[in-house]
Amino acid sequence: MKIDKKLIRHIAALAKLEIDENDIDKWIGQMNEIIAFADRLNEFNLQDFSETAHGFDAPGVFLEDVRKPSYPREAMLANAPDVEGGCYSVPIIVE
Repeated sequence: MKIDKKLIRHIAALAKLEIDENDIDKWIGQMNEIIAFADRLNEFNLQDFSETAHGFDAPGVFLEDVRKPSYPREAMLANAPDVEGGCYSVPIIVE
């Protein structure tokens, strides 16, 4: 895969990143290093290994759902900077 300035700008736009034009060459080098590292993974001989979702066989560990008492609401909200209707109130960050 050829990494060029056009591709770096495209990736930056998709990721909503602002990249200084002076830094694009550095980004090209870093992306090439990442791709070269990923290509090295293809060199491993994995024919003797079976596909697995985990690195080792382990049965699932399931805990019984046990209801336990919690802290009182008043104690939990005591140090909150802003409370509204018995709940934490946080500023809107997305409109």
